[in-house]
Amino acid sequence: MPAKFSKSEAIKYGWSVMKANFLFFLGILFTILAINIVFSGVMGLFKKVPFLYMIFNLSLVVIGMIMNIGLIKIVVKFYDKQKPSFADLYRHYRLVLKFFLASIVVGFAVVVGLILFILPGIYLGIKLQFFSYFIVDKKMGPIEAIKASWAVTSGSFWNLFLFGLVCIGVNILGLMALGIGLLLTLPTTMMAIAYVYCKLSGGGAVVSKPAFVVPAPAAAQPVSK
Repeated sequence: MPAKFSKSEAIKYGWSVMKANFLFFLGILFTILAINIVFSGVMGLFKKVPFLYMIFNLSLVVIGMIMNIGLIKIVVKFYDKQKPSFADLYRHYRLVLKFFLASIVVGFAVVVGLILFILPGIYLGIKLQFFSYFIVDKKMGPIEAIKASWAVTSGSFWNLFLFGLVCIGVNILGLMALGIGLLLTLPTTMMAIAYVYCKLSGGGAVVSKPAFVVPAPAAAQPVSK
């Protein structure tokens, strides 16, 4: 029997965690934004030098994957009532290769599905959406993570489809609030998605209110070795 989850409870949980840890999430979001702005500016300076432009472009892609992995680690830690840190955003870089390989497989499958009358692509995108969570949370390999995502979403397609629309709607509202609202809605939906993943994969129990508040970083610093 497929696991069930409540869309409204997921959003409520995401909102409660976001409110309790707003400054922490704010520091994370501004760090990601700052890194993208810096790299985009540097890339603009080297547009006429193809080799360097390509190097910076690839570097930004890799850093983006590392931060994506970090965000997943952070939201899952919140659900598990562990204390995430700012360093979680970049310290799990060793998972990049697994993440990249699985992303290629899933991306190819979804694109092919979209070409085949769109609906198969949407179906595959929903069924395989949690592969990255299994890589980060369960340390699975690419194919194992893809299979796990397929398995845990069985019987929940329409609930996940509607949940996806709810998340999109919430972020559209944030965008309409002069874009500033995204500072509230993005962490909310990230936590809501983590809630759904943990519910479907049999994660630990969650409480209605966070058990702790993570202090915001004193200053958002760029990733350094």
